[in-house]
Amino acid sequence: SNFPDLSQALIKTNLPEKLDGLIGVARVQVKHPSHYFGFLPYKHEGKLLFPTGVFTGTWSLNELAFAVKYGVKVIKTSYVILFPQIRNPFTEFVDYIYR
Repeated sequence: SNFPDLSQALIKTNLPEKLDGLIGVARVQVKHPSHYFGFLPYKHEGKLLFPTGVFTGTWSLNELAFAVKYGVKVIKTSYVILFPQIRNPFTEFVDYIYR
């Protein structure tokens, strides 16, 4: 299967400095500056919020990379789960079609 295998996941307690291109999730506490709206979704009492300020949640590394790029600071990391890159499942099919 081409899906990430949990047995191959790397579990860490520190967030890598460079998040771009990594596949995984992290549970972190963040400090979000006051903007018109927040970048990171947060579910509270059944409602989806986009808060600013200090809060904790679990997000994909893509979401965190975007938020950090625009000023969100990671205060504390509980855990990070990194998955290995997988090959594109359509590569062989596309090569076959174009031959």
